[in-house]
Amino acid sequence: MQANIKNGLSKRILDIKTVCSGNEEKKSTRNLDIRTVCSGNEETKSTRNLDIRTVCSGNEETKSTRNLDIRTVCSGNEEKKSTRNLDIRTVCSGNEEKKSTRNLDIRTVCSGNEETKSTRNLNIRRASSGNEEKKSTRNLNIRTVCSGNEEKKSTRNLDIRTVCSGNEEKSTRILDIKTVCSGNEEKKSTRSLDIRTVCSGNEETKSTRISSHLELLQLLQIMRSIIIGYFVN
Repeated sequence: MQANIKNGLSKRILDIKTVCSGNEEKKSTRNLDIRTVCSGNEETKSTRNLDIRTVCSGNEETKSTRNLDIRTVCSGNEEKKSTRNLDIRTVCSGNEEKKSTRNLDIRTVCSGNEETKSTRNLNIRRASSGNEEKKSTRNLNIRTVCSGNEEKKSTRNLDIRTVCSGNEEKSTRILDIKTVCSGNEEKKSTRSLDIRTVCSGNEETKSTRISSHLELLQLLQIMRSIIIGYFVN
């Protein structure tokens, strides 16, 4: 095993099985268990209780990362600030986690994802390319999130099974979407919304509350209008 490590400061209790070319560990690294770390990785500040199984090229962990369990982290990932209790199984190219990410369980996160602010209690099974989670996302359960999704504002208690390309959800609370197709934009608050199938080009720009029985409500309103018109006439 070839190791090319430039150590700047103290390194204690370090267990490295395979460390590839170009890695730099500039400051203290304690209780570090790295199985395979590939080229171009830089860990410039304190990294404690870190368990990395496979870390590929171009990863940068510039600030404190504690209790981090990364199984596979691919090229171009940057974790610039504190990441605590992070369980990443597969993180692909171009991901950036710039601020605090706590209790994060990501199974598969693909290219181009950016999590720039606090993300707590986040459970993402599969998030594909181009996803951006810019603000606080709490208690989020995403099973499959496809390309181009942007979740810019707070999304709490969100259960998305399949969200396709181009969706934007800015403030969505207690949202249960089973299938949301391409080009949908949900720009404002949507509460207690149950959408089974939302196809392309739909825009829900204002608040929609308790819309699961919309057809039944419309039918009741039509019957009510007919009955009122009958007695009035």
